[in-house]
Amino acid sequence: MAYGMEIRTVDGLVSIDTIRSAQAVIKSVKTSSSGTEALPSGVLASQCVILTQVFDGNNPPFTEFSGGSVVWTGITSGGLASTNFLLLVLRYK
Repeated sequence: MAYGMEIRTVDGLVSIDTIRSAQAVIKSVKTSSSGTEALPSGVLASQCVILTQVFDGNNPPFTEFSGGSVVWTGITSGGLASTNFLLLVLRYK
């Protein structure tokens, strides 16, 4: 709910309800090379994108949506799988 808030654009005043934006629905540091985390209630995978930021310099995990969860799997090809990374899921509305 935007409570009637509007912002001025080149097209005039626009309700913030109608502006597409990204909202972080999962933001957590993971310390295992594989695992799953459920999406919050009401969040659809089709509205989301998964991002990772590796902190240990190793290979980032392979990530995908499976049902109502985010799944990550360590990639060991050409190096070690990361066990210290940020998992970020953004929902676009």
